[in-house]
Order: sequence, then structure tokens, then C-alpha cells
Amino acid sequence: PHYIEWKPADGFSREFRTHEKFAKRLYYGLYPVWWLFHQWDIFIANQLKPEWNLGFDTMTFYPDADAESTSVDGQAGENQLVGTWADLVAGAGDESDDSATSISFRVENNATQFQKLLRMFMLFDTSGINDGAIISSATLSLFGLNKQDDNGDTPDLNIYSSAPASNTAIVSGDFDSVGSTAFSTAVTYAGWSTVAYNDFVLNASGLANITKTGVSKFSGRNANYDVANSAPGTGVGVQVMKIGAVSADNAGTTNDPKLVVVYSGVSTSPSVSPSLSPS
Repeated sequence: PHYIEWKPADGFSREFRTHEKFAKRLYYGLYPVWWLFHQWDIFIANQLKPEWNLGFDTMTFYPDADAESTSVDGQAGENQLVGTWADLVAGAGDESDDSATSISFRVENNATQFQKLLRMFMLFDTSGINDGAIISSATLSLFGLNKQDDNGDTPDLNIYSSAPASNTAIVSGDFDSVGSTAFSTAVTYAGWSTVAYNDFVLNASGLANITKTGVSKFSGRNANYDVANSAPGTGVGVQVMKIGAVSADNAGTTNDPKLVVVYSGVSTSPSVSPSLSPS
């Protein structure tokens, strides 16, 4: 509910509340216009002249910044003093962060042991997609921040599923809640941009991971060592390999993780609230 607080000269405070009926009226009143533009984009502009696209065939989603309300991004990790690479990969997790300005895949090791492994988590509230929509394609994009490869192992990064305990927080125990089925083509170490978005075009498995009525949950994992459970090399002193990206906890959404969904076939009689209306 929305409210207005009024403090008149008599010193008493009065509060007036209203239901979101006006937002609903706007939504249902303007929906036919949105539907017409959507059909134009899908069946005319995209087929004949893409530059005529009005932008009504896509929806763009971002994780919430801290403090989160419906979605989150962050990282969870496993640390160990003594153990094998397989032990690190299969760990239960003992560290996490969902309020830092960056997220990353990271490995730390020295000449005798592997000490740390971090995995990324990106959740998107995609309930704004009508349940009757047909998703034709989607791209998950991460704005590159940094990369490091002390031992020349050339790590890559790909997108997978995740199932954290909460939609609005990442905790240590979420480290092992990630999938191993690739949702895209991995971005190589050389191909990872640190000044622009790195795009992961989702395959059929990735598209199936998008929920039209809730929160879509993804992770960022290294494919050639973490997912493959293949130990990277070791070197003298502490060796670091990492691929980092900007998180949603930066101001604005210019560089945030984002999920762009292209869809069609929307029902003309949607049952969605104003907060879930098409964009």
C-alpha cells in the first residue's frame, strides 16, 4: 500500500493509505498498447528490419543490491590448509560475501597445496515474465573487472545452475549448491574483457533454468579446472588465478550482472500484479 503522511498546524499527524488499484488500472489500461508493440517487434521489426525494434520483445533483469528484497548476487568459497584439489572442489564451503562490489571465480595455491576456491552466484527475479510467454533466447552478461593467472593455467568461466538456501543471501553452505551442466559456451581467459560486458548466450539447458514465475538462479564456475575436477598447476609461493566481475552492489545498474530475455507468445489476459508488469 502507498501512503501520505500529513502534519497540519494542529500538531497531530494523519496518515492516509490506498491500495495499489491505480497502478493496476494503469497496467491493464496500457497493456493493449504494450501487446501491440510486442507483436510489432516479434513479427515485423525482427523479421524485416531490426532497427525498427521498439524494445518490447525483451525484459532485462538485475540482482538486487544489498540490502536485497527478491534476489541477490555474491560468492561463496572453500578454504583448506591441507588437502587435495578434489577435496577443495567437493568442499561444503566456509566463507561467503553478498555485499562486496565484485564477484569472482578465484583459486589460491602454493607449491604443496591448494588453499582456496571461490564460485559466483547470480540470482534474478524473473517473475515479471508472463507465465504464458515463450522464451526464445536469453543472454547472461557479466561486466569484467579483473583477471589474474600467475601460473599460466588460462582458466575459463561458464554459467551453471545454483540453488542457494535463500533468494536474498549467499552463505558459506551455498558453495556446493551449484550444477555442472554448462548453460553456455565458456569464455576463455584471453577472451575475458575487463572493460566491457562478457556475454553468455544461454543454451537449451540455460533457457530451461529461467523461471517465469519466480527467481532464476545461476552460478559462475571455472569449467576447465573446477567443473572438470582437474587440478591446475602449482608454483613457488602463493599463486592466484581468478576471473572477476562487477556485482550489483555498485551504484546504479550500468555494470551490474544482467539477464536479457527475449520472448513471445504472451497471453492477452495476463494475471500479474503491477509490480510484475511487462516492460
